[in-house]
Amino acid sequence: MYLQIELKIRTLEPPLTELESRLSVFGKKIAEAEQQRIHAQDILRGDKKRVHDILEEHIRSLQAPFCEQLTEIAEKAMSESLHDSEHAAQQAVADAIPEWFEHEFAAVSEMVDKEIATRLKDQEPRIDELVESIRKAATELFEIPYHTPVCERVYEAIREPYFVEYEQEYLLIPLSPDFIERIMPEKMRKKRVKERLQNQIETLMLRNLENIRWETLQNIDSTFRKFTLRLDNDFSMIIKATHGVISSTLAQRKMHEENVADQVDQLKKTAFEIQNVIRLFEYRESEP
Repeated sequence: MYLQIELKIRTLEPPLTELESRLSVFGKKIAEAEQQRIHAQDILRGDKKRVHDILEEHIRSLQAPFCEQLTEIAEKAMSESLHDSEHAAQQAVADAIPEWFEHEFAAVSEMVDKEIATRLKDQEPRIDELVESIRKAATELFEIPYHTPVCERVYEAIREPYFVEYEQEYLLIPLSPDFIERIMPEKMRKKRVKERLQNQIETLMLRNLENIRWETLQNIDSTFRKFTLRLDNDFSMIIKATHGVISSTLAQRKMHEENVADQVDQLKKTAFEIQNVIRLFEYRESEP
């Protein structure tokens, strides 16, 4: 608020030629900052891709252990079953999956959360500096005392809750053996049952891991999208609060040159009142 008032005063006081020259220089500063903003977005896109790659690699690393774990559970259930060993194996596998899914989903979420937090935390100082560079350029060009914001951060680390309600669609559908299988020798029949179970387990493994992968990818994209949106919004707001104020005040000055003196007087009174309020707060904060 104070900066905007001071910018209005500096826009109304100097000769128009000098003002337009300063505004031209400020426009170039904003163009430079815009290029830096685009570069920052490129870095964020690269960071998002790296988090994607980490997730994909981790999901692939889970495939073999998960499949082996389910196979061991199925084989144990078959060996302990006296009747219908295939159904017993299917049920044992189905019973084991919810706990595994919850554990792995939480582990993947924690891993991805740390990766995102690290990368966004690294970007915060650069983005703060980018936004603040526009404010600083305005104060220098228009000779306004510059005050570095205290205890103010444009960005905070964003953490998305990755866990979602999971519909338990992972239960195996029992497949009844056909007539030929019933009359096969026991050894051959067991082999066919194991092969069928193994195919089911592999399908089950892929479907569950894909659910974890997909949900996590959506949250990664959402987190980076929100962070980028905040960058764009803060960038637009600081330009509007500086270049926008100068441009609109200049346009009004050209249309109503006769009212400039009165406007300057009123703005200086307002600026003085704001300064007094600021000094009052500073005094109170300095008291023991």
